[in-house]
Amino acid sequence: METRDLLWAQFLSHFWLWAVAAVNLMEGICTFTGDLFKIVNINPDAFYAYVGKDVIMVAAIISIVMAFVNVYTALSICHERKRAIRLVPGLDLANGVIEIILIIVIISIFGPKTVDISSIVRVIACFIFAGINWVYFNNRKNIFIN
Repeated sequence: METRDLLWAQFLSHFWLWAVAAVNLMEGICTFTGDLFKIVNINPDAFYAYVGKDVIMVAAIISIVMAFVNVYTALSICHERKRAIRLVPGLDLANGVIEIILIIVIISIFGPKTVDISSIVRVIACFIFAGINWVYFNNRKNIFIN
């Protein structure tokens, strides 16, 4: 297979997954420290009153775990591991589910008018990219064999 046939995999493994991992890690750390509420200009007391601080800490842990899963997926692609065929679309699906949960929490706390169209677009994009990546990596099963 030619190198250009792997451009998407190379983009994911050398840039995108690392960038997303960095954002997830920063988001998790900012959530732990409470700085995330300052960044997005939300009153943390209102948030804690509704969902509790424990839920916020779980969200921070999930964000940090997702950062490590992104790195693991990037390394799996780089080393042409067979598991990359399932990891990449699975990661997209997981991000879509997390976005849906986040939308539900925001709507239940602040009302439906607080969710903008970009949140819905992110959910749709996650599921579209899960399909695209599933087709892409399954068409290259002969490369990802380790």
